[in-house]
Amino acid sequence: MKEAKEIRKDLRQIRYYYTRIQNKCVGTKVGVLNAIEELVQKYNAAIKNAPVQSYDLYCAMYIEGNTLDDLADKWGFDRSTMHKYHKALVAYLQSKID
Repeated sequence: MKEAKEIRKDLRQIRYYYTRIQNKCVGTKVGVLNAIEELVQKYNAAIKNAPVQSYDLYCAMYIEGNTLDDLADKWGFDRSTMHKYHKALVAYLQSKID
């Protein structure tokens, strides 16, 4: 099982991939995967069966590039609640990613 710290590091890389690289990378278009693209596929496969709240948070933060504070404002939750949801997301991913 991966450490929570490693999961969070991977999630930062996934956010960077989706916000900066995905649509610009020629390798992706011709089917050449690098390590980050393989990581993205692994996490996307794991998140498919996540509880809906974790799935929604993953998509909003790591695919769409929102911050936890942005989402707290958009979704009408306080920051401590959003941190609780994020902690649950990381715990879920820990149980699925090795």
